[in-house]
Parts: sequence; structure tokens; C-alpha cells
Amino acid sequence: MDLARSRREVPELELLESAPSTNALLAARVRADALADYATLATLDQTAGRGRLDRVWTAPAGTSLAVSTAIRAVDAVGRPVAVERLGWLGMAAGVAMTETVTEEVPTASVGLKWPNDVLVSAPGGADRKVCGILAEVVTGPDGVLVVVVGAGVNLTMTEDQLPVPAAGSLTLAGAEPAGIVDRVLGEYLRRLRSHASAFLAGRGDADHSGLRDRVRELCATLGRPVRLDLPALDGGTGEVRGTAVDIDPAGRIVVATADGNVAVAAGDVTHLRQL
Repeated sequence: MDLARSRREVPELELLESAPSTNALLAARVRADALADYATLATLDQTAGRGRLDRVWTAPAGTSLAVSTAIRAVDAVGRPVAVERLGWLGMAAGVAMTETVTEEVPTASVGLKWPNDVLVSAPGGADRKVCGILAEVVTGPDGVLVVVVGAGVNLTMTEDQLPVPAAGSLTLAGAEPAGIVDRVLGEYLRRLRSHASAFLAGRGDADHSGLRDRVRELCATLGRPVRLDLPALDGGTGEVRGTAVDIDPAGRIVVATADGNVAVAAGDVTHLRQL
């Protein structure tokens, strides 16, 4: 596969015939060697992909795209960006993919589910997840922190191939299958570089770069009643229920509850029909 458009967007792009996990492979390469900024691995056959909270992510070969990109966590003159701000790069990828999917399926409603799932729905239809994103921070041999951002997007899955009823694919939502791999990959990489570069140039200030406003604009979670199931890192396995009202400067979701606003850094979000 040529991928001419996609190869113009990043300095290194390798399309693998198959891979257990593009994130794991790229992270291992980052630890072993000083890769070019925005070096990217992709495959149409990921056999052991991981989602958030260590969920397994699989798809029939050839029907979905897994892509991972290494982003050096430094500003335009090489100064490190604070590690506590790097979670925004995962959301930058979510923004980039939401914008890309919007171009592919202009007749559908596309939104970013906090923190970084992409949802598509037809008018009057239920939300269906077409993409999930996972970011992890690793250290390169030169001591520089690198964020490996992985995205898995369902391209041409049929209804029978979907793993769960809440999943969807771009072609099911109306995307043109011919040329879809290079079209989606190229546009996503272009937008990822644009959003990530602006964020890093501002030394990780999501307000200054406009990233926080763009996340808010695209976020399908804001304004909706939600349930957040909290992981152990947030103090146990409890839950927060309320209405999602904001994304704070740290990238946390702010939920208005009966007892006041609660800001949550990580959790499994369920959009509810009613509280």
C-alpha cells in the first residue's frame, strides 16, 4: 500500500503487515533509540491491541487502522514540557481524529467522548464508538520524555463484524471505502501534528494553544448526565453521578453533582439518558 498522502505528514511512517500492538512496539523502539519526532507505526491487523483501563481491542484483519505516533515532550527550542500536562496530547489526538471522522461522515453527528473516544451517530440514532485512543509516556535513551499516542479506528467493519452493539465503523456511517486508509491516516496525522505542535510550542498551556477550547467544542460529554466509574488511582472503585459541565485546565472532567462540582482526572464514563 503506497500511503503517499500519509507519508507527507510525518518524517517516518512504517506500515506493518501485522502487529500485536503498535503502541507497545513503538514504545519499545523509543526506549531503545532516539526516533524522529512524530515517527509513526501503523497496521491494518493489530492482534493484541490495548484500550484504556487495559481493555483488549481487536478487529478482523483489514477492517480497522491502528496507528501510533511518538511525540517528544519538548517545546520549539527543546525545553521539556511538564509531565503533568502531557495528558493533553492524548486529547489532542482525540480532537484530530474527531475532526478527521467529521470530514469522512459529514451527514452524521461526530463527538469526542471524554477523554478520547470518538462517537458517531446518525440523526436520531444512538452513539456508536468508532475510535479509541491510548497515550503513554516513555523515556528515550537521551532522557527526553516521549508521548506515544495510539489510535484505533474502525474503518470498514460490517455490522456482523462489530465486537459490541455500541461499536460502529466509518463505512457504516457513510464513509467512502475506496482509498479510506490513506485518506483517514493522512488527515489524522496532519491534524495531530498541528494540534500537538501548537500545544508544545506553548509549553503545555492548553488555554494558550486553543486546545482546551477545541476539546470543549467537540466534547459530546459536556452538558450530558454521566456516571463516572473511578479507577483505583482516584481513590477506589466508587462512582460519580451528575452533569458534565466543563473540562478544567488540567484536562479533568468537571461534574456537577448534588453535593457540588467534582473534578475527575480519570474514569470510565457512561453517558446517561437521565440522572
